[in-house]
Amino acid sequence: MEAQILLGFKGKSYASPDYYASQILASVLGGGMSSRLFQKIREEMGAAYSVYTYPTSYPGCGVYAIYAGTSIEQAQAVIDEIQHQVKLFLDKGFTDKEFVQARDQLKGGYILGLESTSSRMSSIGRSKLLLGYANEIDTVVEKIERVTREEVMEIARKVLEGPYAAAAVGRKVDTLHLQ
Repeated sequence: MEAQILLGFKGKSYASPDYYASQILASVLGGGMSSRLFQKIREEMGAAYSVYTYPTSYPGCGVYAIYAGTSIEQAQAVIDEIQHQVKLFLDKGFTDKEFVQARDQLKGGYILGLESTSSRMSSIGRSKLLLGYANEIDTVVEKIERVTREEVMEIARKVLEGPYAAAAVGRKVDTLHLQ
Protein backbone atom coordinates (compact mmCIF):
# COMPACT_ATOMS: atom_id res chain seq x y z
CA MET A 1 0.00 0.00 0.00
CA GLU A 2 1.14 3.49 -0.79
CA ALA A 3 0.97 6.76 1.10
CA GLN A 4 1.24 10.19 -0.50
CA ILE A 5 2.39 12.82 2.01
CA LEU A 6 2.48 16.58 1.59
CA LEU A 7 3.59 19.28 4.02
CA GLY A 8 2.61 22.75 2.82
CA PHE A 9 4.16 25.95 4.15
CA LYS A 10 3.40 29.59 3.32
CA GLY A 11 5.66 30.40 0.38
CA LYS A 12 6.69 33.49 -1.58
CA SER A 13 4.82 35.26 -4.35
CA TYR A 14 6.13 35.44 -7.89
CA ALA A 15 6.87 39.15 -7.42
CA SER A 16 8.54 38.77 -4.01
CA PRO A 17 12.14 40.00 -3.71
CA ASP A 18 12.71 36.67 -1.92
CA TYR A 19 11.49 34.60 -4.87
CA TYR A 20 14.92 33.40 -6.07
CA ALA A 21 16.18 32.74 -2.53
CA SER A 22 13.15 30.49 -2.00
CA GLN A 23 13.96 28.66 -5.23
CA ILE A 24 17.52 28.02 -4.03
CA LEU A 25 16.18 26.82 -0.66
CA ALA A 26 13.95 24.33 -2.48
CA SER A 27 16.91 23.08 -4.49
CA VAL A 28 19.17 22.52 -1.46
CA LEU A 29 16.54 20.85 0.67
CA GLY A 30 14.70 18.73 -1.88
CA GLY A 31 15.27 19.85 -5.45
CA GLY A 32 17.10 16.94 -6.98
CA MET A 33 19.17 13.82 -6.49
CA SER A 34 21.88 15.70 -4.59
CA SER A 35 19.38 17.37 -2.24
CA ARG A 36 19.29 16.63 1.46
CA LEU A 37 15.87 14.97 1.55
CA PHE A 38 16.58 12.78 -1.48
CA GLN A 39 19.97 11.67 -0.17
CA LYS A 40 18.79 10.89 3.35
CA ILE A 41 15.29 9.48 2.81
CA ARG A 42 15.58 7.78 -0.54
CA GLU A 43 19.24 6.87 -0.85
CA GLU A 44 20.35 6.22 2.75
CA MET A 45 17.11 5.00 4.32
CA GLY A 46 15.51 3.55 1.19
CA ALA A 47 12.22 4.68 2.70
CA ALA A 48 10.54 6.53 -0.19
CA TYR A 49 10.33 6.11 -3.92
CA SER A 50 9.94 9.86 -4.34
CA VAL A 51 10.73 12.82 -2.09
CA TYR A 52 11.16 16.44 -3.13
CA THR A 53 10.29 20.06 -2.44
CA TYR A 54 8.63 22.48 -4.76
CA PRO A 55 7.76 26.13 -4.39
CA THR A 56 4.73 27.33 -6.32
CA SER A 57 4.26 31.07 -6.72
CA TYR A 58 1.32 33.24 -7.70
CA PRO A 59 0.95 37.04 -7.93
CA GLY A 60 0.08 37.62 -4.26
CA CYS A 61 1.06 34.43 -2.47
CA GLY A 62 2.90 31.18 -2.73
CA VAL A 63 3.25 27.70 -1.32
CA TYR A 64 6.37 25.81 -0.33
CA ALA A 65 5.64 22.09 -0.38
CA ILE A 66 7.50 18.98 0.69
CA TYR A 67 6.19 15.81 -0.94
CA ALA A 68 6.96 12.15 -0.32
CA GLY A 69 5.58 8.99 -1.86
CA THR A 70 6.22 5.89 0.20
CA SER A 71 4.72 2.69 1.55
CA ILE A 72 2.32 2.94 4.47
CA GLU A 73 4.82 0.89 6.48
CA GLN A 74 7.54 3.51 5.95
CA ALA A 75 5.29 6.60 6.05
CA GLN A 76 5.79 7.58 9.68
CA ALA A 77 9.56 7.16 9.43
CA VAL A 78 9.53 9.38 6.31
CA ILE A 79 7.44 12.08 8.04
CA ASP A 80 9.70 11.99 11.09
CA GLU A 81 12.83 12.25 8.94
CA ILE A 82 11.44 15.15 6.89
CA GLN A 83 10.72 17.02 10.12
CA HIS A 84 14.18 16.13 11.46
CA GLN A 85 15.91 17.30 8.26
CA VAL A 86 13.98 20.59 8.29
CA LYS A 87 14.98 21.19 11.92
CA LEU A 88 18.59 20.25 11.17
CA PHE A 89 18.62 22.65 8.21
CA LEU A 90 17.25 25.47 10.36
CA ASP A 91 19.67 24.76 13.21
CA LYS A 92 22.87 24.15 11.25
CA GLY A 93 22.32 25.75 7.85
CA PHE A 94 24.04 24.47 4.74
CA THR A 95 27.47 24.51 3.14
CA ASP A 96 28.98 26.81 0.53
CA LYS A 97 29.18 23.81 -1.80
CA GLU A 98 25.44 23.12 -1.43
CA PHE A 99 24.69 26.80 -2.01
CA VAL A 100 26.81 27.12 -5.17
CA GLN A 101 25.48 23.84 -6.54
CA ALA A 102 21.85 24.88 -5.94
CA ARG A 103 22.37 28.35 -7.41
CA ASP A 104 24.09 26.92 -10.49
CA GLN A 105 21.34 24.31 -10.87
CA LEU A 106 18.69 27.05 -10.76
CA LYS A 107 20.50 29.18 -13.35
CA GLY A 108 21.18 26.23 -15.63
CA GLY A 109 17.63 24.95 -15.36
CA TYR A 110 16.23 28.38 -16.16
CA ILE A 111 18.44 28.86 -19.23
CA LEU A 112 17.93 25.31 -20.53
CA GLY A 113 14.20 25.68 -19.96
CA LEU A 114 14.13 28.53 -22.49
CA GLU A 115 15.69 26.63 -25.38
CA SER A 116 12.47 25.83 -27.19
CA THR A 117 10.30 28.53 -28.73
CA SER A 118 7.20 27.33 -26.87
CA SER A 119 8.88 27.33 -23.45
CA ARG A 120 10.34 30.77 -24.09
CA MET A 121 6.91 32.03 -25.13
CA SER A 122 5.35 30.54 -21.99
CA SER A 123 7.99 32.16 -19.78
CA ILE A 124 7.46 35.58 -21.34
CA GLY A 125 3.68 35.21 -21.15
CA ARG A 126 3.76 34.12 -17.50
CA SER A 127 6.07 37.01 -16.63
CA LYS A 128 3.86 39.56 -18.39
CA LEU A 129 0.71 38.19 -16.78
CA LEU A 130 2.11 37.91 -13.25
CA LEU A 131 4.54 40.84 -13.16
CA GLY A 132 3.34 43.14 -15.91
CA TYR A 133 6.61 42.95 -17.84
CA ALA A 134 8.75 40.36 -19.60
CA ASN A 135 11.76 39.13 -17.64
CA GLU A 136 15.03 39.42 -19.56
CA ILE A 137 17.24 36.33 -19.35
CA ASP A 138 20.27 38.32 -18.18
CA THR A 139 18.20 40.05 -15.49
CA VAL A 140 16.93 36.75 -14.10
CA VAL A 141 20.43 35.23 -14.09
CA GLU A 142 21.75 38.36 -12.35
CA LYS A 143 19.01 38.15 -9.69
CA ILE A 144 19.87 34.50 -9.06
CA GLU A 145 23.59 35.32 -8.79
CA ARG A 146 22.91 38.13 -6.27
CA VAL A 147 21.22 35.78 -3.78
CA THR A 148 23.37 35.15 -0.71
CA ARG A 149 23.51 32.16 1.64
CA GLU A 150 22.28 34.46 4.40
CA GLU A 151 19.19 35.38 2.36
CA VAL A 152 18.42 31.70 1.79
CA MET A 153 18.66 31.01 5.54
CA GLU A 154 16.45 34.02 6.28
CA ILE A 155 13.81 32.68 3.89
CA ALA A 156 14.17 29.19 5.37
CA ARG A 157 13.38 30.60 8.82
CA LYS A 158 10.43 32.63 7.54
CA VAL A 159 8.97 29.69 5.63
CA LEU A 160 9.93 26.53 7.53
CA GLU A 161 9.53 27.80 11.10
CA GLY A 162 5.96 28.83 10.43
CA PRO A 163 2.90 26.67 10.73
CA TYR A 164 2.22 24.18 7.99
CA ALA A 165 -0.68 22.20 6.64
CA ALA A 166 -0.19 18.47 6.27
CA ALA A 167 -2.08 15.85 4.31
CA ALA A 168 -1.65 12.16 3.67
CA VAL A 169 -3.59 10.08 1.18
CA GLY A 170 -3.74 6.30 1.14
CA ARG A 171 -5.04 3.41 3.16
CA LYS A 172 -4.35 3.51 6.89
CA VAL A 173 -2.96 7.08 6.80
CA ASP A 174 -5.25 7.96 9.70
CA THR A 175 -2.64 6.33 11.97
CA LEU A 176 0.08 8.81 10.97
CA HIS A 177 1.21 11.78 13.09
CA LEU A 178 1.74 14.63 10.64
CA GLN A 179 2.44 17.53 12.99
